[in-house]
Amino acid sequence: ELKNNDAIVIKDNQEFKNISKNIADDLKDKIENVKKKLLSEEFKKESIEIHGNNHVDAILPYRISVWEHLDKSLQKQIINFASSDKMISTAARHMKIFPILTRIQVYLNTPRENAEIRGAMYWHKDTFGFKNLDFFMNISDVDDESGPFYFLNKKIQASVFMHFKKMRPFVLKGERGKVDLEEFSKYFPDSLIEKMVGGSGTATFLDSFSTFHRGGFCKSKNRIVLRFCYQSHDAAYEKQVTNQK
Repeated sequence: ELKNNDAIVIKDNQEFKNISKNIADDLKDKIENVKKKLLSEEFKKESIEIHGNNHVDAILPYRISVWEHLDKSLQKQIINFASSDKMISTAARHMKIFPILTRIQVYLNTPRENAEIRGAMYWHKDTFGFKNLDFFMNISDVDDESGPFYFLNKKIQASVFMHFKKMRPFVLKGERGKVDLEEFSKYFPDSLIEKMVGGSGTATFLDSFSTFHRGGFCKSKNRIVLRFCYQSHDAAYEKQVTNQK
């Protein structure tokens, strides 16, 4: 129950810990090969083909999906978990409508040499629709060196309609609607910001359409995260609607 807030951190849910451990165990012997692919020129070329030369995810890629590397039975377990009564009812209670599950992601973030904060590491809100609830869960243990997920732990009354007057210049694709850390701190002090540090299974339910948040900057360690997106029927992703009815 999120009560009167748009986010909540959960650290001691045994079901979350069990699912997280199963994913971590499955990836233990695979993650180095996935990381090599992420750092390869081949992956950079693939990213450029998908996003274009001028996208933050293509200039210096720092994240990659590991979903397709998971065992098929584990993928099914994750899907069943995402569509369980507990998860669906949590989303429906917050959204006040029956949700659709638009995304299931397991992805790796890794440090890059000569890298700076960029893209989703700046403060932002997701702008895919009107109502949603996201679920983020640490698969790896996360501390400041692995770049924790940050979010504003304060309900914004204007909800999806609140924006900053001063945003980052829209020079690179992937940075539209983003706010510099310094600009954000002028309005919201550190006491209102929460970071998702903790062991495997630490999770956050977050209304990412209403709540400012940012991805962490990996300093010296990897981060593996599971994400579900529950959204209203107006929400659309380009990949889901291109060439489809």
